[in-house]
Amino acid sequence: MTFSEDKEQGAAAAHGPASTPSNLRNAYYPAVKKTGRVALLKFTFIAKEISMYVPKTRTSVLAFVTLLAATARLLAEPPATDQSRTAYIAGRVIDLNGNPVGGALVHVATLRTEDVIFRTRTNQAGSFRAEVPEGRYMVSAGLEVFPSAKKAVSTFSGQVTTLQLVLDERPIPSTGTVFTKFLDVDGNPIAQAWGHIYSSETGDAVARFVSDRDGYFKVDLKPGTYYIEAHAEALETTWWSFSIQAGDETSISIVMPKPSVQEFGVVAAYVVTFDGQPIQDVTGFIFANESGQPVARFVTDSIGSVRQELPPGKYQLRTIKREFPSAWAEFEVTPGNVIQFRVVPM
Repeated sequence: MTFSEDKEQGAAAAHGPASTPSNLRNAYYPAVKKTGRVALLKFTFIAKEISMYVPKTRTSVLAFVTLLAATARLLAEPPATDQSRTAYIAGRVIDLNGNPVGGALVHVATLRTEDVIFRTRTNQAGSFRAEVPEGRYMVSAGLEVFPSAKKAVSTFSGQVTTLQLVLDERPIPSTGTVFTKFLDVDGNPIAQAWGHIYSSETGDAVARFVSDRDGYFKVDLKPGTYYIEAHAEALETTWWSFSIQAGDETSISIVMPKPSVQEFGVVAAYVVTFDGQPIQDVTGFIFANESGQPVARFVTDSIGSVRQELPPGKYQLRTIKREFPSAWAEFEVTPGNVIQFRVVPM
């Protein structure tokens, strides 16, 4: 080795890690962030790596020793870890009367992404504790068949955030209630109006009713959309559609007019398969285009036919058959005429 080469190597060693070869730097910097046994293993590995670069001249020996001392000093220092950013949530779940709720399922989710990062159940005292990174969270608690309680919290490094969640243990309602009143065109209540309520999804009757002397009836129904078919003596059959949600209370007033004196027309529809075979027992409804309300319900006979008298106007026919897709058909009824068409569920 020449003197110039010796001088260049000494200068490189004197500049420390920034002047070491790339593979040595890559091993050096991650290692100084470790502690304990892993750090010791890393240090051993680095020592072996460094031995490949032990200076061969007196000029660079001092720099090499300085490098080793700096490495040992950094490894000995406790680094900043995720533990230093750990925060704590201490909560309690109670019922409406202030009693602790044991066994409640608790979720802690990030407020921004809604990712659940912690799950637990409350103890018999209704308490729970969570360790989470510093940040903002939505904490929720609930029992399987009851509504959950939620609260947003902010947590801070090394601190305990406390909260209390009040759980409403009343069961979640599975039905809604419909209050219906029948009136004539003069606003008088109609007693003994009777009829059926049909599911828009299946076409099946789900309830039968008779109004009381004040024209009222009440019924509880599962969430969904329904059609009311109402009849009353000397009055025209009247239809009405409505939707209900669980826990809702809905009031409906239905005015039933006197029978129409206009001349009706007739619709004769045939529900058939793609190859022309009749489809029996297909349930469906006919809707008035102008109001969007149903005006008739039908069930096809053995030859797949539907026959219905209707006032003049434009209508839509919708079929419901579990084995076939629903089918729609639009048509117009004129006085004294019969309109015929085929409906093919595709």
